[in-house]
Amino acid sequence: MRSVLLFLFLFGVSFSSLFAYLPLEAPRGFAAYPLEENLEQAAERAARAAKEQNPLRRVLLESPSPRFGVFKRDGKVSPVLVREFLVTDASERKYMGTFGVATCIAVVLVGKKEGRVVKTGLAHVSAGCYLKASWRFFKPVLEAAEEVEVYLVASYGSEETALRVLEALSLFAGAAGNPKMSYFVNLHGPNALIVNVEKGELYSGFDLAYSEVPKDVLRKNLRDDSWILFHHTPLIPSRSMAENYR
Repeated sequence: MRSVLLFLFLFGVSFSSLFAYLPLEAPRGFAAYPLEENLEQAAERAARAAKEQNPLRRVLLESPSPRFGVFKRDGKVSPVLVREFLVTDASERKYMGTFGVATCIAVVLVGKKEGRVVKTGLAHVSAGCYLKASWRFFKPVLEAAEEVEVYLVASYGSEETALRVLEALSLFAGAAGNPKMSYFVNLHGPNALIVNVEKGELYSGFDLAYSEVPKDVLRKNLRDDSWILFHHTPLIPSRSMAENYR
C-alpha cells in the first residue's frame, strides 16, 4: 500500500510539470496594450510589408488622384466603347471620351516631349481584356514620348484589373526605352470622362450629345459588342470611329 501511494505521488508531481503555468495577469510587454490594438498593429505591419514587396500596388495606393475640369462643349468628342482604345494627337481631333467605367477602368496615357503633348491614348479596360497583347494601345504613346502621365479612373474599379494595367504598362515601357512615368489613380471616381487631346486635360462626365458619332450608331455598337463575345481578347481600335469615317 505504501508503494502504491509513493507511485501516485511521484506520478502526480511529474504529470503536473507538463502543464504551463497560466498567469492571471497579462505577460510583461502586453499589459499596457489591449488585444485589439496588438492585432491592429500586426495588420498594419503586414500591409506595409505588402506595399514594400509590390511596387505596382504601391503605385495604386500612393498615387495622387487626377484632377477633373469642366467640359466647355466647344467641340465634338470621339467615343471609346468597352474594350476599345484610341490613340491620337491634336492634328486629328480635339476630344475623346468614354462612359460606363463602373467596374471597368478608363486608362489615359498623355505622352509629352519637351513639355508638349505629342500623343494621347484612351482605353476602356474591362476585367477580361488581355492587356499584354494590347501593344497597339501602349506602344505608340510610349515610343513617342519622353514622359508619360498615366491616369486610371473608375467608379467601382477592380484593384486586380488596375494592377494588370500597370504590369502591362511596365512591360511595354521597358521595351520603349523607359520614358519617365507619372501616375494618377482614382478607382472610386467618375464613371465617365473626356480627354482634351491637345492639352492632356481630363473632364468628368460624358453625354452622347457630345459625341461626333451619331447616337444610333453608338447604341448599335453597344448592343452588338457584348463583353462576353470579346472575353480575353486584346483591346481593339475604336470601331465607332471606323463606322463614322467609313
